[in-house]
Amino acid sequence: MKSCIEFQDRKMRAGVHFTTVLALILLVLWPVGLSARPVGPDKARDVVKGWLKTSPQPLGAGLGRQIERIETFAGEDGQALYYVVYLQPAGYVIVPADDYVEPILCFVETGIYEASDDRPLGALVGRDVSARIAAVRALETTADGGLTLQGLADADDTALKAALTAAGKKWDSLSSASAPVMIMGLPALPEVRVGPLTQSTWSQTTIGSYIGGTSCYNYYTPTPPYYEHGDPYNYPIGCVAAAMSQLMRYHEYPGTYTWSNMPLVPDGATTLAQRQAIGWLCYQAAESIDTAYVSGSSSASLDDAYRELIDTFSYSSTTIARNPAVGTTLNKMVNTNLDAGLPALLGLYGSGGHAVVCDGYGYNAATLYHHLNMGWSGHDNAWYALPTVDVSPAYNSIRTCIYNIFTLGVGEVVSGRASDIAGNPIPGVQITATPSGHSPRYATTNARGIFAFAHLPSNRYITLTAAKSPHTFANKAATTGRSSDYGGTGNVWGVNFVSTATTPPTAYSGSADAMAGATTAITLSAGDDGRPNPPGRMTYKIVQLPLHGWLSDPVGGKITTVPHTLAGYGNVVNYRCCPYYRGPDEFYFAANDGGTPPAGGDSDPGVVTVDVDNVSYTTFAPQTGWVAPWPMYTSYEDSRTQVIYLSSEIGGAKTITGLALDVYERPGYQLNYWTIRMKHTSRSAFSSPPYFETGGWTRVYFNHEGRPTAGWYQFDFQTPFEYNGTSNLMIDFSHDNRSYSYEGTCSVSDMGMPPRVVVEVSDSMHGEPITWNDNTFFPYYPSYATAVPNIRLKSQAGGEPLAADFEPDCSVNAIDLARLCDAWLRGPGDAGWDTHSICDISAPPDNFINDLDFAAFAEYWGQIAE
Repeated sequence: MKSCIEFQDRKMRAGVHFTTVLALILLVLWPVGLSARPVGPDKARDVVKGWLKTSPQPLGAGLGRQIERIETFAGEDGQALYYVVYLQPAGYVIVPADDYVEPILCFVETGIYEASDDRPLGALVGRDVSARIAAVRALETTADGGLTLQGLADADDTALKAALTAAGKKWDSLSSASAPVMIMGLPALPEVRVGPLTQSTWSQTTIGSYIGGTSCYNYYTPTPPYYEHGDPYNYPIGCVAAAMSQLMRYHEYPGTYTWSNMPLVPDGATTLAQRQAIGWLCYQAAESIDTAYVSGSSSASLDDAYRELIDTFSYSSTTIARNPAVGTTLNKMVNTNLDAGLPALLGLYGSGGHAVVCDGYGYNAATLYHHLNMGWSGHDNAWYALPTVDVSPAYNSIRTCIYNIFTLGVGEVVSGRASDIAGNPIPGVQITATPSGHSPRYATTNARGIFAFAHLPSNRYITLTAAKSPHTFANKAATTGRSSDYGGTGNVWGVNFVSTATTPPTAYSGSADAMAGATTAITLSAGDDGRPNPPGRMTYKIVQLPLHGWLSDPVGGKITTVPHTLAGYGNVVNYRCCPYYRGPDEFYFAANDGGTPPAGGDSDPGVVTVDVDNVSYTTFAPQTGWVAPWPMYTSYEDSRTQVIYLSSEIGGAKTITGLALDVYERPGYQLNYWTIRMKHTSRSAFSSPPYFETGGWTRVYFNHEGRPTAGWYQFDFQTPFEYNGTSNLMIDFSHDNRSYSYEGTCSVSDMGMPPRVVVEVSDSMHGEPITWNDNTFFPYYPSYATAVPNIRLKSQAGGEPLAADFEPDCSVNAIDLARLCDAWLRGPGDAGWDTHSICDISAPPDNFINDLDFAAFAEYWGQIAE
């Protein structure tokens, strides 16, 4: 990363005019960037926003709900290849830059994406997206919007055409601005089918993978020039040994290790004995596969791993495949194992290759995702949509697959699922599998309807039956093959039983985000067996109201009693709570298909959990990849920066309670007398010569600030700023030190002329920076710049709580009365007075909870804050 604006003399004395130089940053990434239907970052933003509406917690991942920033990664031709959409407060989504490619390629809960071939996720994304977009290059769009494929066989033509057409429709659906705030899941498809199974966040070197950190995984590996146990600079164990170690930790096999002394998530509290236990396992794994130790990147082969799991670690069976075909073949190898609770090892193409653990799978919006534990201290662990169509003979993102990893026994795996007609899982179904010439085997479907049989004989015809009252299932049959090293697989996946019995609908529970004081439209969802009366129509009813807010029917108005049936077969309900509440809320609903029990009628209730927040964020970051030293110009003792942000960039009226700067490089010195001030302005730019404005400021933040760390660094204001929503916003940053070091840099966006930034520096020669004016540097003037610091504004919904709403839930009710009774006849000095004093609401307060407070409470009884 380079500074996008550099000064001629970085240690020039104050008063000399600066020369501004703009330098474009080129991000060199992966080949093949040409798209048939390229999309820009705005469309990527829209599709992620729409996706988060439909999937508030996709596959259980704890992703942030607000978009923080978007980074563009380009190919060798300079065209956008994919976007990384960062979320607030955590997580990111990778979106290809073409709308004939699956829009949500993968999503990650924590960390920062690194587009490096040395990182497993970076290597996978680069190769995968390049290949998918290369396939799109072989397409032509016909006049009717269809696709004509060139240079592909007829069979591939059909599969690829279907996949790309489906991707285009999904882009259109997710990016639609008309979608409600939240759509409850995907009917008939539970999300997570399996996993993540491993739960460990191990790596190759130190705890957290920090350079010079606490040695753990590399505790016993060599280091140049001396061999010393526990040296944090010992060689890495390598990705293959890391994957093997996490796999063995999951199985807790072989029994020669003290598994209870190996925490799944090592941290600063991990003891020496625990680090040694983990380190010894990792070292033995690395030694068994003849790891070539190299500083920064040790290497070994998965071809050795599959043998040594048997020869060294006494596993009973493993099978290895080379370049397994994506889609059906890989699913037979991996998904059957996951259904049986068996993680698989995958070798990814990349710089020297990467080994990862595949430990889960599930569906989101009809797309199959696999969970990959990257072996990088939990960073980069991703839900990834592996390609389902082999787009060219030369392409496969998976180089190696080790599966059927058994601690005891051998054989094949057959798995499937039991569901009703609508696709809802049916737990507790008794499954019987009878291989020809063998005794029956038995299994029971789990809560997700999944069953699996491991250790079945090879090359056998198998009859499968399913039973659970009142359901009726047709018998199934499957034929196993023989899984062989570097050959085919004998596993069978997808032996699915579908009940033909008619049942009531299923109400899908889900979650939604809501902002305090605002109305949120929530779409309710339910699945049925396809036979409601009248056909295709269901009615929705609210059966329990929320505690902290209220609901309204878009047609029938505010809902005051339950059960309440939504008018006109509606399935959208509006939620709202008072401006000062923050926390969880919930309500219940049911669906009715018009049938008669037990074949139809009302569903069991579904719950909608509402996460109410009164804090929101507004991010100004139209560009990324540029950095500048302001406003943290610590290469001088003093600095001051004034910036104008347009009202169109800030949004509507709000109470601004904090600000964050996107720090790229930490300043070399602390920020003493660090001051942030704000004011409204009619200016949209600074004139020439520029000058500092001196009046009308509100000081919102003051501190002797330590060295801000990299990333979004938050300053929570001591004094909130009431932004009116119509004026432009001017922000003034300054620091006043007595020494200097190297400068810090922050992410900026070049907004072009006329300039919107004024900046000046000094070495304690011109007094306090907050007093600088147009005469301070005469006959010189401050410098101007076009690079505007990227910021994230934090705002909070306001509103005075009802005085008697002791348990803030937007109303005065029995809960508050109980709180008043608990505080009765208490005063200062009594136990718990600090919490009970809130009940002293008499006018004036008298430091005692008595009948005066009860009288005041009675006046508020039953009131609702709206």
